[in-house]
Parts: sequence; C-alpha cells; structure tokens
Amino acid sequence: MSQFLLLLRGGEYPESPEAIQQIIEKYVAWGQKLRSEGKYISADPLHDSGKVLRSAGTGMQITDGPFTETKEAVNGYYLLNVADADEALETAKGCPALLYGGSVELREIMQM
Repeated sequence: MSQFLLLLRGGEYPESPEAIQQIIEKYVAWGQKLRSEGKYISADPLHDSGKVLRSAGTGMQITDGPFTETKEAVNGYYLLNVADADEALETAKGCPALLYGGSVELREIMQM
C-alpha cells in the first residue's frame, strides 16, 4: 500500500448558511466513503492564515502568510492509504472541491 496526500486548492463556494451546510455534508459523505473503503488516514481543513519561514542568508525570515491568490491557496488535505497512484487518482476524482472549481494535487508520501 502507498500513502498519498491530496492537497485541496481554491474553489468558489457559495456563502449562504444553507449552501455551506450542503457543502459540508458532501465532504462528510465523501470522508465516510473513504473510511468504509479503508483508504482514509486523516483529513482537515486549514486556516487561511499562518506563517512562512525562509532562509535569509545567515538567519531566518518569518513572515505572515501564505499570501497567494485564492485559487492557489491550500484549503485542506486528505491523507489516504491506497494501492498505487492510479487508485489515488481515481479516488481524488470524487473530491467535492472539484465540484466548485477547486483542484486536487496528489503527492505520494516517500517512505523513509
């Protein structure tokens, strides 16, 4: 088995309470499906703000951020246990983010 990180980016979500509730229900249902298939390891949404650390010559630069366009911001993640990259791709196609113009980046976890 392999582990894949699905990074959810962007998307345009409606802001009405009813629409938000429907979106949450889609993510909950997808998470339950992943659990029932034995693929789910973990998942969480991410806050919009954070810190960015960069090497700055002989020191460290710390800034607020990340500051990216909304469509490029990482909004959340799913960590999955799947057989291979093909299964990760097929699984990612069911992600609700894709219904709202978002994207899903798949990255295999390197076993060290």
